[in-house]
Amino acid sequence: MGKRKTSLTIGAADPFLKSNPQPIQQALLSLDLRGPKVNRVNLVSGRGGGKTFGVALLALKVCVAEKGTVGLVTAPTTQMLRDVFLETWNEIVPDTLFRYVKTENIIHMVNGSKILLRSRHSDNPARGRDLARGLNLNWVIDDEAALGFNKEQYLNTDACIRRPGDYRFHVTTTTPRLGNDYYDFCMSEGQVLLDGFSTMENPYLPEEFGEELAKHMSARQAERELYGKWTALEGMIWPDWSAKTEWPDGNVHWHQHDYSAPYYLFFDPGVASSAWIIAQQLEAVDRYSRPVWGYEDYVWIATAEYTPKVDGSATRVLNRIAEEYGVPARIVAGADIDTRSSTDANTIKFYIRQIFGGAVPITSITGKKANKRIQYDRLSYLIHNTANERRICISESFKSHDAASKRGIKELMEQDAWPEDVDRKRHEFLPKDKKLEHIRDALLYGAVFIDPPRFVKAKAIPA
Repeated sequence: MGKRKTSLTIGAADPFLKSNPQPIQQALLSLDLRGPKVNRVNLVSGRGGGKTFGVALLALKVCVAEKGTVGLVTAPTTQMLRDVFLETWNEIVPDTLFRYVKTENIIHMVNGSKILLRSRHSDNPARGRDLARGLNLNWVIDDEAALGFNKEQYLNTDACIRRPGDYRFHVTTTTPRLGNDYYDFCMSEGQVLLDGFSTMENPYLPEEFGEELAKHMSARQAERELYGKWTALEGMIWPDWSAKTEWPDGNVHWHQHDYSAPYYLFFDPGVASSAWIIAQQLEAVDRYSRPVWGYEDYVWIATAEYTPKVDGSATRVLNRIAEEYGVPARIVAGADIDTRSSTDANTIKFYIRQIFGGAVPITSITGKKANKRIQYDRLSYLIHNTANERRICISESFKSHDAASKRGIKELMEQDAWPEDVDRKRHEFLPKDKKLEHIRDALLYGAVFIDPPRFVKAKAIPA
């Protein structure tokens, strides 16, 4: 790929020697990042919005403007440094201005300035915590900062910006992400936030690049990944939920429970409350028995649910299910199936065997196989991937055996997942609001079973 020819007097007016620089680069390069205090700037945009080009231009501008400056560029992994920042640098900076020494992982400028390239080791935070210890720097750029963001690591690196010079700054770039400390950090005192820039504002991307990506994303995901908005995918658990549109375009299926066909029981046990979903697996055909997708063989239909508001006694619910539906083809439950016990110290698994017999297969999504942190971190993917493929629907004659309950699937799908009066525990996907958590987890276990992610497929889903 040919080099871009870049002026040595790069500025906000014309970073690419073209008349209309990207807004995100205009905003960054227009800042005055000189002075005795460290300027802390956070650059947030959608994918392909020009963040890395912007900071590469900034690094070049400073290295050329101030001879002998020493900067540090970090990324979540060494591979990302080389594939993203270094690739961008090679594209925009003429070979005559620098040489890259791979064994040192340092860019040496012809005027004596240097750029150190370091991994933040996001997969091993303990290793990356002291990545800048002992360094004496003029400036730092953290690319894709929200991936594995660690405030202690940031502050340790920030403390190394103490080398004499005109330019003193610490810039982070990222696609907006919630769920860790990065958002709160950006909003804290002393931070300059440049956000809200979208993929579509980058004139150098292929025509309709962003629009094509948007077609394959939910509206909520596109807001974050393309439009650069601080949007939690953990909002409504199923953002495209519609109780008015029929499958395959919507979430209501005309199938009614077939008592002659096998059914599956997805549930989350509790001491005083629980949730139990009756589901059946059908061939993925339309009303006229035509295959809907060549790559999709089945669709899962929730035909009924038990969501007792107060009395979630496993033995009573199991007996009610057995009386109406018979023996399930498989039971999929959380780890508490082995730990929740009644006053006589018997576990729920004991009562399952007592009521349904010993032949029914049980898949327990246990804490050891997929701990809660991993479950909640992945729940957005599991639900969206499964639901957006329309693998999960509800029957048009969906039956709630606890009709007065407000704890069922429909309520969950329409829930605003982060009401202001509900606290969130760290690493938890949704709040434990004591109202919808059991039906949420029952759906989670069903999603893990239906569409198992790589990290639990071999262990949690028996042959």
